[in-house]
Amino acid sequence: MPNTTLTKILICWLLGTVFFRIAAFAQVTPPIINCIEIKVDGILIYWENTQTCGAAFDAHEIWVSNSENGPFTKLTEITDAMLTSYFDKTSNPDQKWYYYMITNCNGVLSTQSAIVDTDLPQPPNLFAASVISDNIVTLTWQPSPSPETKGYVVYKEVDGVLIEYAIINDPQAVSWQDTNAEANLHPEAYRMAAFDGCNQFGPNSGTLHKTIYLTATTEDCDDDITLTWTPYQAWGTDLLEYQIIKLDTTTQPPSFEKIATVPVTQNTFVYTLANNETYACFQVDALYKDNVSEANSNTVCAGYFSANGPEYMYLTRISVNEDNDVELDWVLDTQSPNNKLQLWRANKNPNDLVKLAQIAPPLAFTPEMSTIDDGAETDIRSYYYQVRHIDECGRFDTTNIGKTIWLKGKDQFNFKNGLSWTPFALNFAQATQYTIWRKPKDGGSFTSIATLDPTVLEYDDDYNSIQGDPGQQCYRIEASYTITLPAPVNKTLTLSSFSNTVCIEPLARVYLPNTFMPNGLNSTFKPTILAAEVANYTLHIVNRWGEVVFTTTDPAEGWDGRVRNTLAPQGAYAYHLTMTTEGGRNFERQGSVLLIR
Repeated sequence: MPNTTLTKILICWLLGTVFFRIAAFAQVTPPIINCIEIKVDGILIYWENTQTCGAAFDAHEIWVSNSENGPFTKLTEITDAMLTSYFDKTSNPDQKWYYYMITNCNGVLSTQSAIVDTDLPQPPNLFAASVISDNIVTLTWQPSPSPETKGYVVYKEVDGVLIEYAIINDPQAVSWQDTNAEANLHPEAYRMAAFDGCNQFGPNSGTLHKTIYLTATTEDCDDDITLTWTPYQAWGTDLLEYQIIKLDTTTQPPSFEKIATVPVTQNTFVYTLANNETYACFQVDALYKDNVSEANSNTVCAGYFSANGPEYMYLTRISVNEDNDVELDWVLDTQSPNNKLQLWRANKNPNDLVKLAQIAPPLAFTPEMSTIDDGAETDIRSYYYQVRHIDECGRFDTTNIGKTIWLKGKDQFNFKNGLSWTPFALNFAQATQYTIWRKPKDGGSFTSIATLDPTVLEYDDDYNSIQGDPGQQCYRIEASYTITLPAPVNKTLTLSSFSNTVCIEPLARVYLPNTFMPNGLNSTFKPTILAAEVANYTLHIVNRWGEVVFTTTDPAEGWDGRVRNTLAPQGAYAYHLTMTTEGGRNFERQGSVLLIR
């Protein structure tokens, strides 16, 4: 009976040895064929060793065929692991041959290497040359199918001649940027080729990819912008269309809007500026047949750049003077041509400005200019204002917009005048305080009576504190403010602006006693008139029989209870008072008064 234990040990040892051998060389890799050079008398093969079997190395096998699909025959075995080249003298260098290599590690064979032919590496499939910015062009391509490719060379057309322009040492690269391009000045043209490990350059990509070169032209005083571009010919019949792209350069990054598509046979487009546009920026995109891929042109901007307008023009002050006329001040670029200036005004909405007047320009513009609107009804409303500079094409530059302060007032019938006003408003300006100014209507000068926070828009003036008859009082509001003018002025000014003047007549207050006692405490019947200046006055007293017993036109004269110097009898008497104030207000009072003896 055989020794089963010994048999099992032997089998396990043999299986383990086989498993160890297989495991040890399971990761054997073939050499990488770097390049093949054609010589007069043979073919020189270069490779890069990658095998890891160390002392177990047996040989590198080189296989050859005159067909990519075989059959392949073993050309030779290289038993020196340090060698990296072999000269094939048996294959005719005038024919095309295909090679691959295998590594043998102690009987374990690697997979075969990539098949490399004796031709130079094929070029990459250059797909597009697209402008990213004025000085950057991006090339995109599909890699070369040749396994010996070690990188790419970019050829660029300079003065009609293709020159070797850039080397890309990455066979897997699929894009590259020319950061020294001048795509804003002319089309940039490119080809590409691949090179192998021997720095042998293969044929170039053939088709010349020229960037789309876009230009824009305008005529004087014309809103039309004509775009013209060079065709993108590299795609041939695979070119689907051109897209006209408008850029919004006020955002970062700029936003893009497709405004039109044109057929591939067209290379011009006319854009008309909108009413609120002075210029516009564009690019043209060539669209590939997949409806996704694009080749972009350079960016151009054109239009009305106001070369004949002022570099800056800012309203600094809008104020109502004591005659209720509006004074306007502004600063202006003194280098501006002496063209038309116009004053624009709106009653309620700043979007509804209309031309009010032509401002006669001086012999030369000065840094600070002013004008007066003497037709404004500043006592009944606020006005928005703007100054415009009109060039020879009828286009205009504008100042910022401001608004007058409209002050209203009335007698509150509590010996106070109530004031309210619209807020100060001027672009780039910020109110810091309001000052209330007051003066009598019949003369004198304005004096300050209160200073208020800029958020306060109402004030009650207690005129009962005025000595004597207050009469009509006139008021103005002064808004103090700072205005920060943007570039290129870059200056902050501290100024003030006044409202209209409003005069308030105190409401007349007439008090008539219902009883009087001659020779007593209240010895005469006389109306008491407060807060009014009387222009016309008539008082009649009538007895019960309808007889007029007293008449006067003097507010200071009262009835003493006598009729023709005779004491009138005790009893009730009717009165009738009519009065007109200096302000034109009419009053009429009638009633009865009791005469007591």
